[in-house]
Amino acid sequence: MAATARTERRVLNYHNRIDFDAITTLNGARIILPNGIIENGITPTSAESILKKVITIPDLVLSIETGNGVFSNVTIPGWDSTVFDGFPALPTESVIFKIILSSKSNNIY
Repeated sequence: MAATARTERRVLNYHNRIDFDAITTLNGARIILPNGIIENGITPTSAESILKKVITIPDLVLSIETGNGVFSNVTIPGWDSTVFDGFPALPTESVIFKIILSSKSNNIY
């Protein structure tokens, strides 16, 4: 078994070499088992509530990991994210796994 806070796509290279029996990703938000997948996402209501509270933070770099990929309010090099300028609305009806906040001014993203 492998367990990580990272996304499934970040651990697949290791899985292809080792062939884990199960993979826990995104701090347990997505668990891949031999007989199925368990998803423990953030409810849309909770996600929107969080986004409404944080969207006004100056220099905010906001990204959310979803079942349809990563959406962010700015381009994040190396993340292959889709820029979405509609926050605090959710960019997808897919499951929300993770909300990531960082700062433009500290170059932490």
